[in-house]
This record gives sequence, structure tokens and C-alpha cells, in this order.
Amino acid sequence: MKRALRPIDSSMAHPRTVGRRLMQVIAILGCVGGLAACGHDNDTPATPAPPAKTTSPLLTQLQSDITSGVLPTLDVTASVTGTDANSNGIRDDIDALIAKQGDLPAQRAALSQVAQSLQATLSLDTTNATATAAAATGIRKAIACLFVQYDGPTASGKFHWLQEVSINTMARLQVYDKFNIAMNNSATSMATGTVCNVPV
Repeated sequence: MKRALRPIDSSMAHPRTVGRRLMQVIAILGCVGGLAACGHDNDTPATPAPPAKTTSPLLTQLQSDITSGVLPTLDVTASVTGTDANSNGIRDDIDALIAKQGDLPAQRAALSQVAQSLQATLSLDTTNATATAAAATGIRKAIACLFVQYDGPTASGKFHWLQEVSINTMARLQVYDKFNIAMNNSATSMATGTVCNVPV
């Protein structure tokens, strides 16, 4: 049975939730780089700031966290889809992150299913209603599979995590936003029956 698609839980899937942290980081980087608009009133002529002599403590901490492995090293290239050398539908850096998780094999398979469903939205022709509906159903099934493999809070956290590392540049955020808008104007089947691609 087809029904009008409701937005995927806005607390879990709306791109602006994902983008909040991204926008904050971009704003911080802009100010650190000496953008004239940072810290100035719109009516006051901006005085060029002298070259920064020290690195921002926040950036230093971020760099340290990446080096130590606290934060993952992610693909932040200009490519919207990134690199998928083995053509499994998952960006290579996300694939590596999932492989490092200490979860059970079936749980890692569920994480991969979510990653594939999110990646698929980044190369989608959003003018194609059928393709958009299929992609939305794919995400719904992947989310449902997470809830089969994990308890509720853990499943929700895993989805948030995968969404943040997958939609991790402004270009990807903009494409994902277009998908969400198109999704809300399409119809899709609810996630019923077998929701995990790999048998549980």
C-alpha cells in the first residue's frame, strides 16, 4: 500500500540537524582565517586583522583528536560522493570506520546498510519521483534494521553518527537537503517485512 511519505524522524534525519555542527565549524574556521565580517558591526568599517601568530586552541584540539584517533579522518574532498574504490556503495572512509566497530557482524552489516542508503541519496536524480521514493524507502528499511540489531537509544545514536560522518561537507549537505525536500513531495512504501539486507 502506498501512502504519502512523512519526513523521516526530524530529530534523526533532517539535514539541518546534521549541518548545525558543520556550520559552527565553518564559522569558526572563517573567523580564525581573519574574515572581515567576524566580530564587526555591519555599519562599522572593518579593519584588517593582523596575521594570526598562534593557532586557535579549538583547532589545535581538533587536530589532536584526529591524530590520536578520537575523531575519525574523513573524506572532505570537493566530490559529493567521495571515493568508493571497491564499489560497494559506501564511501571508503565510512567503510573503514564501520569495520573498526566492535559490534557483531550482523550489527556491522546493519551499519553498512545505513551507510549505503545515505550514500545513495548523494547521487540521486531528485526530479525522478520513483527513484526518490525508492531511496527514501531504503533509508526507512535501514533505520528499521538498526532497531532490529540494537536497543532503541543505541540504534538512534548509531544513525546520528553515520549521518554526521556521511553528510560531512557543505556540498553533501546541500545535496542531502534537496533529497529531503523531494522526499516530502513523493510517496513511498513503509518499511515492512524483511528490513535487513543481510539475514539476521
